[in-house]
Amino acid sequence: MQSDVISFVQCVLEQNRINVRLCHIEESSDFFPFDYGLRERLLGSDYNYKAFIDGVHQLPKQTLIHVTDAFGCYYSLFRLPQEPDIFFFAGPTVQGDAWKSYYQNICAQKQFPEKFCQELKNYYQRLPNLSVIGGYHTLISELGKYLFGSHLAVRNVVLDLTSSFDDISCIFLKELQQVSDFSIQSVCDRTELENQLIEAVYHGNEALALEIIQRFGGITVPFRGAPTPTALQYRLVGLNSIFRKEAERSSVPLIYVNKSSNHIMDQIEQLRTEKDCASVLFMMIHTYCNLVKEHSLRQYQPLIQNIIFYASSHLHTDLSLNFLAAHFNINRNYLCTLFKKEIGMTLTQYITGLRVQYAMELLSDTSLPNQEIASLTGFNEVSYFIRKFKQLTGMTPSAYRRRDLKR
Repeated sequence: MQSDVISFVQCVLEQNRINVRLCHIEESSDFFPFDYGLRERLLGSDYNYKAFIDGVHQLPKQTLIHVTDAFGCYYSLFRLPQEPDIFFFAGPTVQGDAWKSYYQNICAQKQFPEKFCQELKNYYQRLPNLSVIGGYHTLISELGKYLFGSHLAVRNVVLDLTSSFDDISCIFLKELQQVSDFSIQSVCDRTELENQLIEAVYHGNEALALEIIQRFGGITVPFRGAPTPTALQYRLVGLNSIFRKEAERSSVPLIYVNKSSNHIMDQIEQLRTEKDCASVLFMMIHTYCNLVKEHSLRQYQPLIQNIIFYASSHLHTDLSLNFLAAHFNINRNYLCTLFKKEIGMTLTQYITGLRVQYAMELLSDTSLPNQEIASLTGFNEVSYFIRKFKQLTGMTPSAYRRRDLKR
């Protein structure tokens, strides 16, 4: 089963042009079958491959390593749990235009011929380019969690050359070999805080979640310097995925989760400074805790939860009382009475509210005409859609869109 999951993740990454290899470290004497010969051309025989091989041999087990090298490329690696002498390597990838500054810095040193600089530019342009590196990291992190469970440790390291290229044989893997009791305790403390944060979001406890976030600064994370905005960006992507899952686990209908998650991802993609990252983090905690407080269905019977989850995923289809009663194999009158008792409104009123909520999202995020939005949200006639929308929001769909565009 583990090999099937690894093969699946490998397939997903390779379909996105991200190179993946499972191998003994000795089989990769140049380490980077990934780099298309870049280091060999740049460094020749002076590159100290043995130092890298020795360093990788000393990597802790059950540890996922996210690597950033001196070329601004990203890799990930870990030992396979059942075959610790075999390593999973993924990469390289680059993020957006970040590679350009690395390229310019290398070529500006004037120790490389113009032909090589052009080849280096071609090298960057052939790499898979991810708008946000966090999605790639999240996928591999989820694989690590599946393989190692709660024992998984995750580290972010800088590997490779000094920025000036003065010492071309220097490889910074020493930090991976320094697993002290202090660092292990620090990781354990941080893991405990992360678990508390997840539970706070699951229960919609914003005050506790914010308190835990403040406490994160009091625990040293071994081997990590001050994070760059890019590093914070992909950590926020990972947190968004985790918080989203907690909202789903807390039985928040997907229509609300999707809207909030998409909005947060838009904000993350626009981040440029560390201060902006902090603002988005606090906004993210507020958003998900609020979702849980306002829309969690945990207090309702499983039947009611199932009906609402089904309805929120099939808003464009028939969701009449008769259809849902038949679909869930229950008496029509019983469903009507139970839903009103549990939710405080009729099934029809609730579903109309969901449809209008989805219409508001489409009006904000697309340029679709009212007729198409009516169809996508399950309203049979445009006039009926407009009437219900105005009844619940106080304005017509067109007025709502105009107001949203002005913001």
